[in-house]
Amino acid sequence: MAVIDRTTIDELLDLCDPEDRAFLVELVGIFLRDAPARIEQACDAARTADFDRVERAAHALRGSAGNLGAVVLQDLATRLQAACRDRDGARVERLAAGLGPALTEAAGALDEIVGRAR
Repeated sequence: MAVIDRTTIDELLDLCDPEDRAFLVELVGIFLRDAPARIEQACDAARTADFDRVERAAHALRGSAGNLGAVVLQDLATRLQAACRDRDGARVERLAAGLGPALTEAAGALDEIVGRAR
């Protein structure tokens, strides 16, 4: 599975002025600024089995990742939400631990795309 769904990026680029891709750059910047805090919230809550808090953080990550086509992170957040609903503490901790690496991978791909869009 590709880290970033290129179709989603292309749709965002279609919303931009061809001469000014600032919209995409801004969206990526907001995502990269906010996502680490959501991941920290999810991981902290996972350690204490606060399933509701983990699910809220995963829901926010799923939405923002999906908006930018970060499909690997989006899928992981979706599975984390399901684990929270199942109250499966071991699975929640395992999935939450994967959020940071998934974000790092998505951030690298998005940085590359934004660099080309400028």
